[in-house]
This record gives sequence, C-alpha cells and structure tokens, in this order.
Amino acid sequence: HIQVNLVEHDILVDEELWNKYSEEVPVLLINGKIHNYWRIDPVRLRGALEEFVR
Repeated sequence: HIQVNLVEHDILVDEELWNKYSEEVPVLLINGKIHNYWRIDPVRLRGALEEFVR
C-alpha cells in the first residue's frame, strides 16, 4: 500500500484554478506538477506514486 494525502479542489469556486486548468479537467497534480489530465491512468499513477516514495 502507498499512503498519500489527497487534496481535492473545486475549480468552479477558484478563479485562479479555473483559468489555469479549465481545459484539463480532471487534472491530477503530484507535488504541484501535472501528472495526468482528462483521463487518469491507474497504472501510470501507481508507478509515479511508487517512484515518489522511493
């Protein structure tokens, strides 16, 4: 198992996030960097998280 902290943001109530990500919803950031958008690939996500905890 990999322990992560998940923070969900509603871009509809945050103008800055809306301007930045409205064309890429859903968007997943890992440590502030875009990892995926439009579709979240679970295999790629797991690999990125495993790499991060090493």
